[in-house]
Amino acid sequence: MKDEFNRQVENLLEKRHPEAAGMSRDTFLQQITDLKEKIQNQELPETDVESGRLSFVIVVKAELIPIESMMKRVQWGGTEGFIKLYPH
Repeated sequence: MKDEFNRQVENLLEKRHPEAAGMSRDTFLQQITDLKEKIQNQELPETDVESGRLSFVIVVKAELIPIESMMKRVQWGGTEGFIKLYPH
């Protein structure tokens, strides 16, 4: 669990979430520290990144980073995240 938490935090840092939120890296990490302590005592399912199954996901609130900006930072299989679904 600790490894998965750290992997997700590193990913957020790599994708420049602190800058997008207008805060320093240290301030951003302080906001996440409380979350790490809370999930330490939770019984969570096993993570299997290859199949896309995660035991938890760190989500940054839209108040910190606008959704449009945040979804451009989300990638899966080389595809960028999107916020609008259009009917065919």
